[in-house]
Amino acid sequence: MDSWPANRKLEQRRIGIAVERIPSQTNRYDQLVTDLRSKIHPSTSRSNILATGFQLWQYAIADVQSGHMDDRPLYWTRLKMINLLREAGLDHYVRDFEYSSRGLLQRPSDPATNVILTGFDPFGLEKTLTQSNPSGLIALALAGQHSPTIALKTAVFPVRFLDFEQDAIVETYLSEVVSPSTELVITCSMGRNQFDLERFVIGRRTSSAPDNCNLVRSDEAIRVVDSTQNESLTGSSFYEFLESTLPDDQFSEDSKFGPWPTKFNREVETLERGVFEAQSFEDLQNQTAKQGSGGGFLSNEISYRSLLWRMRRGSNLPMGHIHVPRIEGYEQKKLAQILVQFRAIFETITQTLDLV
Repeated sequence: MDSWPANRKLEQRRIGIAVERIPSQTNRYDQLVTDLRSKIHPSTSRSNILATGFQLWQYAIADVQSGHMDDRPLYWTRLKMINLLREAGLDHYVRDFEYSSRGLLQRPSDPATNVILTGFDPFGLEKTLTQSNPSGLIALALAGQHSPTIALKTAVFPVRFLDFEQDAIVETYLSEVVSPSTELVITCSMGRNQFDLERFVIGRRTSSAPDNCNLVRSDEAIRVVDSTQNESLTGSSFYEFLESTLPDDQFSEDSKFGPWPTKFNREVETLERGVFEAQSFEDLQNQTAKQGSGGGFLSNEISYRSLLWRMRRGSNLPMGHIHVPRIEGYEQKKLAQILVQFRAIFETITQTLDLV
């Protein structure tokens, strides 16, 4: 009996259509696919699978940083390689391969870092198969970047609810990569028609948008299982709202760091008050969340889980979420502009925190 989750099969089945319609993206890293096909067998070791995942991650980083502004080859190649692992009877190694190919696993040889930045896969692929995600591109473009005072570690998260809920992917990642030397954590995703630093996030899923497995989770509380403490947060441990700890002094409605406005977004919606601008966390006491500043999809959820992880450890770590402008399909010029403006925003945040 095939134990592979049905929803994951749906994501994998898009490969055939994508190879026909966007071959330049799906086939760009096919040498790695060929190499994997030639060397895997049922007795292939976990260490070899991990090495293959890290190789794909580094390959995509090198490709983007050499000037090929596209996050999609990483996404589609990963799916191709997962299919090969499954065909070889190595389902039990898929998670190791996938997480290492996303930058989600730490290697002993990885250099010390003090800033963590994450993005997301392309999504909305049922509607737009050519879709890119600027946040994933940003993670690849900035991966491993160093200055005298900043060393960046980046990762790209899947757009899949079950990874967040069943695998505790966010909490596990933070527990692995955050160290005493960490000074800043920024999660990032594609959002609206501007840059939004989201101030208030909610402990609920309220969006009707499907994830990449066409799973819709709406009108439910976010269930958090802390794998590092073997605890499930329910009842009195649930929080309607949590607050970003990114500095906001340099951001307002009309802040300009490039072509798009950059806003420290305070707009929320609650059952009791409707839509309003919350000026402080006190404004949200005794309110039932309907929408956070960052909505109610996985972009909200990664921030909520991160801030909750931080709070439960009594940490003062600056942490928050940035939505970058939405693109339609793949817009190379717009992606380049988004990257430039994100760098300017990032530099402002690090300067405010005296990291530079």
